[in-house]
Parts: sequence; C-alpha cells; structure tokens
Amino acid sequence: MNLYIETENNQIKNHPAFEENLIQAFGKVPSNWVPFIRVEIPIIDIYEVYEGVTYELVNGVYTDVHHVRPMTEEEKATTGNLL
Repeated sequence: MNLYIETENNQIKNHPAFEENLIQAFGKVPSNWVPFIRVEIPIIDIYEVYEGVTYELVNGVYTDVHHVRPMTEEEKATTGNLL
C-alpha cells in the first residue's frame, strides 16, 4: 500500500494517507500529496528513551524519523536493576 503526505509551500500539512483513500476522495492523488515511506519504530535498548517521531524529508523522500536518546545517569539510577 502506497502512502502519501500532504504538503504546502514545502511544509508538511497533514498525516500520511493511503493512496487508495486519496483516489476514493479526490479521484486521483492530488499534486500536493507526495510519496511517504513508513519506518517502523526501532527496538529500544534498556538504557534508551524513545522521544517520538517526526515527518522529515530524507534524501528527497518524506519519511518517519524516530528520535531515540541514551538515558541520563539520573534516569539510569531510577530504573533499578532490570536485568
């Protein structure tokens, strides 16, 4: 299933939509909707924090960019020994 994302003035305007839904709604994929590639959420290690996802232009294609960071020493201390 192909995904597209709406843009306006080179800025993302909406969330991704399936090509079939756009065709059903508009009769075709409107020119301001561009291809989008979905990227799965990465597996987070024990001492990492998932901070969310943004939609970004990467190598000429809009895609999910997942933001993960290492835990601070304080965060690690509060997790206890989980292993």
